[in-house]
Amino acid sequence: MKRTLRGALASAACALALAAAAAWAGPADRPAGRTAVVDLQKIIAVSRRGQRAREKFKDTVLSRQKEVDKYRAELEQLEKDYRDKSETFSGKERDAYEGRFRARVTELKRKGEDIREDLEREQKKLTDAIVDDVQRLAQVFARKQGYSLVIEARSVEGGFVAPAADVTQAILDIYDAEAGREEKKK
Repeated sequence: MKRTLRGALASAACALALAAAAAWAGPADRPAGRTAVVDLQKIIAVSRRGQRAREKFKDTVLSRQKEVDKYRAELEQLEKDYRDKSETFSGKERDAYEGRFRARVTELKRKGEDIREDLEREQKKLTDAIVDDVQRLAQVFARKQGYSLVIEARSVEGGFVAPAADVTQAILDIYDAEAGREEKKK
C-alpha cells in the first residue's frame, strides 16, 4: 500500500507543478514568478478531509479484517478437523480430504489477496481525491499570489527550500476552510 501511496504522491507532485505553471502561463515577456513548495503528505495527514478519509479507510480495513479473520478461523478449523480425523481416514479418504483442504486454502488465499487489492484501490481513491483538490487549490493560490511554479516538497528532497517558499500551511488553511463550509452545508 505504501508503494501505491508513493506512486500517487509522485504523480501528484508532477501534476501539481504542471498545473501551477499552466495557471500562471501568460505572455512570454512576463518576468518569471516565484516558486513555492507544498507538502502533500502533510496536507493528507492533518487536513479535515485527510482525517475523514483516514477514518473511512480505517473503518473499511476493520470491516474487511473481520472477513479475513472469518476465513482464517475456517482454515484453522479445517486443519484441526484433518488432524483429528486423519488417523481414521483410509488412503482415499485422506487424499480426498487433503484435496478439498488444499482447494479451500487456495480459495481463501485468493479472497485474502482480493481484499488486500480492494483496500489498496480504496486508499488510492481516497488519496487521489485529496490530491486533486489540493492541485486545484494550489493552482488558484499560485495565480493569486504570483507563483509561477508550485512543486511537491518530496521532489526537492535533499535540497534547500527557503521557509518563505513553503506554502503548505496556507494551502492547508484554504483546504480546511473549504471543508468547513461543505460541512456546514450538510
